[in-house]
Amino acid sequence: MRAVLRAARESVTESYQATESIACRKLKDMLGLNDGINQRNPDGTVHLVDGRPVSARITMAPWPEKDLKVLRVATTAYLVSLAGPSEASARTDA
Repeated sequence: MRAVLRAARESVTESYQATESIACRKLKDMLGLNDGINQRNPDGTVHLVDGRPVSARITMAPWPEKDLKVLRVATTAYLVSLAGPSEASARTDA
C-alpha cells in the first residue's frame, strides 16, 4: 500500500511540475509576442502619444476587485444556466 501511495504522490508531483513548466513557458511566449512592436492606428500608421510611438507590448495587470466580483457573478450565473432546472420534474431528456 505504501508503494502505491508513494507512486501516486510522485506521479502527481511530476505531472504538476511538468504542467507548471509548460504553462510558465507559454505565458512568457504570450507576453513576449509583441516585444519591439508599436501599436498601429486603423490606417496602419504608428500610434503616437506626445509624438512618441506607443509599445504594443503585452503586460500583466491585476484586475480591480469590483471587476472581479462582476466576472465571478456572471460566471456563476452562466454555469448555473448550463446545469438546467434543479427540480427533477422540470428536466427534459434534451
